[in-house]
Amino acid sequence: MGQLLRFYAKAGDRPEHNDQGRASDRQFTHTVVSRRMKPPAALAVKINRVAVTIMIREINMTQETHNPELVAEGFSKTELNLTMNFLDQIPFNKLLGLKPRLLSDNRCEFTMSMRDDLVGNWLQGILHGGAISTALDVTGGAMALIAAWQRMHKKDVPKEERPKQLSKLGTIDMRVDFLHPGKGKEFVASASLLRIGNKVAVTRMEFHNEEGTLIAVGTGTYLCG
Repeated sequence: MGQLLRFYAKAGDRPEHNDQGRASDRQFTHTVVSRRMKPPAALAVKINRVAVTIMIREINMTQETHNPELVAEGFSKTELNLTMNFLDQIPFNKLLGLKPRLLSDNRCEFTMSMRDDLVGNWLQGILHGGAISTALDVTGGAMALIAAWQRMHKKDVPKEERPKQLSKLGTIDMRVDFLHPGKGKEFVASASLLRIGNKVAVTRMEFHNEEGTLIAVGTGTYLCG
């Protein structure tokens, strides 16, 4: 900023020093800032915001994943951190306590623990059906996200265009069948890819407790392009 001010001072008509000396310089500096520095200052603010955003993204990309038990297959470190960063930005995932355990190009797994605020039937102490459906949806969506990324990678889609396409990711349709009551302390939601095209991905999901009981199954259709 000081160099910019000196540049404008040299380029402009600098007033002669008067008896106040430096006070005149300060007055002139204020005039330059107020009259000439508004556009550069506004631009500097925008540049700073972009720089901070890029810095935050770079930090997120270089950080280790939060779950030390996570198994990732077929991912570079950058791709893995991008995926984790995307999943971490969903507040509802945090609310339910969903954590990724396995991420690969053909299967995804998320874990969640039973909590009092997730109980649907307080007489029997079973997990709410909405929590189960959300876990299946999140896992199926993650599978669709990974499959879409892999598809774009194979088709050599420019990296700068991939986030734009993935930003369209969303659930089109999902069917859930509840097979057993949601009893347990720890649960695993898993998803596998059935099909992916240019616009749509279809996944198959399952929900088990720690004893291996199949509590629910689902099929999800996701917009991915």
